[in-house]
Amino acid sequence: MDSLRRDSRSRRALTLLLIVLLETGIATIDARTPQDIPVSQLFYLPIVLGAWAFAYTGGIATAVVSLALFSLANYVAHAPDDPGCYLFAATLTLALYLGVGLGVATFFARQRRITALGRQLAARVSELDTLYAVAHTLATEEALLPPSPRASWSGGPRLPPVLRLVAVGTSNKEIARELGTDDRTAAVTTALRRGLIEL
Repeated sequence: MDSLRRDSRSRRALTLLLIVLLETGIATIDARTPQDIPVSQLFYLPIVLGAWAFAYTGGIATAVVSLALFSLANYVAHAPDDPGCYLFAATLTLALYLGVGLGVATFFARQRRITALGRQLAARVSELDTLYAVAHTLATEEALLPPSPRASWSGGPRLPPVLRLVAVGTSNKEIARELGTDDRTAAVTTALRRGLIEL
């Protein structure tokens, strides 16, 4: 278990390092190229990677860092003529970056939930397979046993006392103990085997 945690931590650390390297490299390239070349679109790569690796926090954090680096590369290095245009572009870019970060984080969160539900479903199916195998084995064993005389309601030695217990409000556990079992399921199984009830 400790090795899994260490592996997970080392993977996360490597992913964080990759995000930092991508952010720095893209910002450097963006600052050195003319503004008409859309290098800033590459900032979506670290945003997607951050949202995948660190969920919502990673998506939001890389979006904000990408906006800061985008602003430095485009508006500090290349001073705009109209500051109002800068504010509009920065707001629009932040909205796009946050939208991508949150959208990707939501997608991967749903994927993780679907994977977890799939594992739970597989475990349930395995349990049902086990129950089926037990039921099949019991049915096969019952078929191999010699037929036993079934007790009817009127002639069954144990049924009327059990009905009296039910009539006076005895709990299921107490009735199960009366039949020599631990719980309701075992009581029904015992009653079936003794021929006290038929299904």
